[in-house]
Amino acid sequence: MKKYQFTFYEKGCKKIFKTYKHQEKTIKDNIIQQVSNLVNNDFNRIKPASKRRINNFPLYECRVNLPKIPDIRNAFFINQDKINVIYITNNITKADFTAEIEKFIDTHSNIKF
Repeated sequence: MKKYQFTFYEKGCKKIFKTYKHQEKTIKDNIIQQVSNLVNNDFNRIKPASKRRINNFPLYECRVNLPKIPDIRNAFFINQDKINVIYITNNITKADFTAEIEKFIDTHSNIKF
């Protein structure tokens, strides 16, 4: 199983981490575990988040189930052995998430990692 290094883009993750500030570590740990597992084993549950690209990489999304707090959906891109999470929301409806991520990309077009 390939090991990935994760980074979290502050502007896209801040709202969730602020809302659930006491569970930030749990949220990050679950994202790391579930996304790594999906990327390594079951990529069919990962879907494109947008037709647009971030730093010339395709943007993906997947739902992450969390214990004791609402589930989340996150957007990320993969650069070799790095997974960069750029956006997290607990709006898990795919159509609403897509609209959110498109708006986020429009207002943060200069995302750099």
